[in-house]
Amino acid sequence: MRKIISRVFLSSLLLLAVFLLLAVGTIDVTPPGKLPEIKNTYNFIDNLELPSGIGQPLRAGWASVNITPEKPLNMAGYGPRPEFSSVHDSLFARVVVLDNGTFSTAIISPDIIMFPKMVRKQLKGKLREAGIDIDFLYFTATHTHSSFGNFDPSPAGEIIFGDFDEKNTVFLMKKLTEAVASAKKRSLPVTIAFRKIDARGLVHNRLSENGLTDGWLRVIYLKNDKDETALITAFSGHPVNLNSDIAALSRDYPGVLVDALEQTPDVDFAMFCAGMVGSHNIRLDMPKGYEKAKKAGELLGEKVITAMRNVQFHEDSLLRGMDIPVGLPPSQIRIAKNLRIRDWLFRAAFGPLEANVLALQIGDILLLGMPCDFSGEISMDNLFDAFAAQHGEKLFITSFNGNYIGYITADQHYLESNHDEVRIMNWVGPYKGEYFTEITKKLITRFSQPGMPKTTSVSEGSSKEAGH
Repeated sequence: MRKIISRVFLSSLLLLAVFLLLAVGTIDVTPPGKLPEIKNTYNFIDNLELPSGIGQPLRAGWASVNITPEKPLNMAGYGPRPEFSSVHDSLFARVVVLDNGTFSTAIISPDIIMFPKMVRKQLKGKLREAGIDIDFLYFTATHTHSSFGNFDPSPAGEIIFGDFDEKNTVFLMKKLTEAVASAKKRSLPVTIAFRKIDARGLVHNRLSENGLTDGWLRVIYLKNDKDETALITAFSGHPVNLNSDIAALSRDYPGVLVDALEQTPDVDFAMFCAGMVGSHNIRLDMPKGYEKAKKAGELLGEKVITAMRNVQFHEDSLLRGMDIPVGLPPSQIRIAKNLRIRDWLFRAAFGPLEANVLALQIGDILLLGMPCDFSGEISMDNLFDAFAAQHGEKLFITSFNGNYIGYITADQHYLESNHDEVRIMNWVGPYKGEYFTEITKKLITRFSQPGMPKTTSVSEGSSKEAGH
């Protein structure tokens, strides 16, 4: 009997050792420029052929639709959560449709933690089935951590967000189709404007006390010939102001912000897009809760309303967009300082790692939609706004474009930080801050407009303020 037990024990140890050899590998620290997947991406962008984007005068329409689930679903945010038991404030999806006669796009931002991959893959087909032809879909989300889950069919997705519910996906696509149709139906000629508003006192860098912060509230303004105004806003503060033990649906501070704007006589529609939230939280000396979310949203709303007094609208018919594939080496979820799980195990849990960047140009405004929690610290470290201004562009970066590859944070944190965002939620390994920096600058260069004035003035503040 003792021999049998020993054999079983030794066999188990051998099987465990074999599994570890097959499942665990070392971190690949190859610099980005030497990886073929990354070199191919650079080459693709360098040789990108863009349509002219010039057409008839720009038209736009906007709409929102209630997407509060009709039945209890698991909540999404902070990890596995139970079903919601109440609704503190209803959830919405907001849509802006733009068209210049030669190109059309829809910007879509639902009150959900990220734009679901299955919806991204199927929505354009559903729109066509409904007789709605849109050339380019730009996806983002508000990233509230108090919305619903049950939208990811992968094994890991079902653990994190709850068991996949196909009816939930069908419901969401139906609602988004309704919103796009409604926005397109009320399309009218528009003029546009853009502002960067100083809200630096409302965010802090949660990864590093000495790290730079992107505290600029970015706003795209659209005004139609009925004198109706729509605002598309983005901010880097993470919507995590409500505790994970609260089982109530809520839009967090983005909902307070858009409500505050729409309640003013000067704003008919407002949309919030999660900006570069990969390293920033809201900074208010208040405990987590609805009062903190309310205060943050109201303070941001006040800044937007004040800034509207000086907004100068102009006509611009330029409209074009592209879905840029981003090549990635095998996944690298880290389990120790120099160890990771191998890609086959990642694929079994999450599915294949897929990445892209959505690039949408509206006049002299360039929107870049990232497949991740993208860090504002990267933008500040590399002076993205000043670089864009030198190329005649105003930059508007959002996160959660329908693919998800984890957190992309400043590379200096990779070996130093113990934060989960760097240790666990970085799925792609070191040097990817450098990679996405290069992608961003290449896309700014490719989309730059010939003949635009070269200037370093990127906000109502000085260029020094904008850079730091």
